[in-house]
Amino acid sequence: PQPQQPVPALPIPPNPLVALDAALALDAFDVPRLIRRAQYSIGQPQREAQARADLAVALLLEPENPAALVQRARLNFRDGAFAAAQADAEAALRQEPHSIEALFQRARALTARGQLSAALKAYDEVVAVAPANAAALLNRALLLHHAREYDRALADLDAVVAANRADPDGWVARAALRTALGQTDAAIADFDRALSLDARLGQAWYGRALAHQRRGDAAEAAADFAKAQALDAKAEERYRAFGMAP
Repeated sequence: PQPQQPVPALPIPPNPLVALDAALALDAFDVPRLIRRAQYSIGQPQREAQARADLAVALLLEPENPAALVQRARLNFRDGAFAAAQADAEAALRQEPHSIEALFQRARALTARGQLSAALKAYDEVVAVAPANAAALLNRALLLHHAREYDRALADLDAVVAANRADPDGWVARAALRTALGQTDAAIADFDRALSLDARLGQAWYGRALAHQRRGDAAEAAADFAKAQALDAKAEERYRAFGMAP
């Protein structure tokens, strides 16, 4: 047989921030590029000061620019300024009432502020505009779980898992709901799938331990509790923080 040729390496995609930095060095008041650079910079601690500066300039030039308001909402949320994040999202929605990103930012800010009934309605609005938005479906499912609307929550989580079978969060969330409903066999299968995707998820080990415990599997539960604690001292807290308490 002929020797196989080596598979060529995939090209590394260019860093968009490099091109944006270069363009803004030539024109520091290009509002669309300022917003785009802020968008890519959020989540990178070393660049978030630049993101704030970019959005300040963009909103000074265009105070009602909905894209800039949405990105500032993201920054405010990361800073824990949830009321400001909600205000920015609502200002963006006055300009673009069907902006998926603005609707989403408003919903998550309401959740963070503890206004869970309003947040649930806000996620309903996101899903009405974008029925396949997995992040909105997952967040809505967690709120529905908290509100004990289990059938609706399970339907949302089925959709989340179907949309992205490689995301462990959907599997963990559905497993947690199934545990709460006493569907322990199905819950353990979902936790197994989540851990096959990411074995470092302490909250998944903790949740599977609860499911084993409810099923009467004392040895398996003890082993999973120990694994969860070894991986993440806050595994129980993370599990409960998402409305997943049994």
